[in-house]
Amino acid sequence: MEKIRYGIISTAKIVPRFVAGINESEYGYAYAIGSRDIAKAKAYSESLNIPHYYGSYREIYEDPKVDIVYIATYNGGHYQCILDALEHNKHVLCEKPLCLTAQQVQEVFALAKEKNLFLMEAQKTAFLPVTMEIKKRLQSGDIGEVQWVNIINSHISHKRGEWFKSIEKGGGTLWGGGSYPLEFLMVIFEQKLNQVSGALSIVPPEPDNGAVLNLKMKENILASIFVTKDIQKNSRAEIYGTKGRLIIPDYWKTNQYAVEKDGEHFEKELPMQSEFVYEIDHVNELLRSKKNISPIMTPEITFSAISIIEGIYRQELGGER
Repeated sequence: MEKIRYGIISTAKIVPRFVAGINESEYGYAYAIGSRDIAKAKAYSESLNIPHYYGSYREIYEDPKVDIVYIATYNGGHYQCILDALEHNKHVLCEKPLCLTAQQVQEVFALAKEKNLFLMEAQKTAFLPVTMEIKKRLQSGDIGEVQWVNIINSHISHKRGEWFKSIEKGGGTLWGGGSYPLEFLMVIFEQKLNQVSGALSIVPPEPDNGAVLNLKMKENILASIFVTKDIQKNSRAEIYGTKGRLIIPDYWKTNQYAVEKDGEHFEKELPMQSEFVYEIDHVNELLRSKKNISPIMTPEITFSAISIIEGIYRQELGGER
């Protein structure tokens, strides 16, 4: 079978791990990488065994052999890169958050539909074996009726560029980590998020360094989310039911989880090499089947998460954003 050739936009720190996922996938091929700094593109090309490198993003878009563009630029740069890629008739997989406003999300999905192209927000969490198994446990009623979910995201070790200091460029803790828990909830429960309220630890013009969100899903499931870049906490998702609890450490990238019920505690570990390969296999299969919309990471999930995050920023900044 012919490989699906990926053109990678940016030399961000996430790229080597994503390329590892491409290499592990059945049909993916890391074909080219582009950067505004050709020396960085060359260095990544050599270290990651990517055969082609370019000193601009446009050259990736214009390469006729690139099948799909993977966008890993700073958050505020996603929207324009998506538009440029789609205008050059390239399929697109873009890191989260897909865009910074709900209107932008609507625009890019509308353009993808108009041009009959694939577009998906990259959300590896949705495709992990652990996520799939947790979803099955919940559907089977393994821990009874779910009543509360508690999620903590601590990202104190992440090194970020100057753009992270600007909310307008997509900087800030909620932009940086809010998509993970919101989209995780929508994937595992297959539900919309309702009655959302939130608050940021923020002193403008500096971006937020912490965020708290509370929300409700149907069937009276409550959820609490805490995202921080300064406080050392064990990141995890805890799902509380009437018969027990599920604990998923580092839920957005993990291969293990624990179950507590009937007075017992046991842990389970699933085999996993690259945390990105499951997402990439999903994308490759959709492209091979000529399908442009993911049934798992749907446009509706992306739109909902961005709308919530954008709304909280607007609320905290007095409508300035």
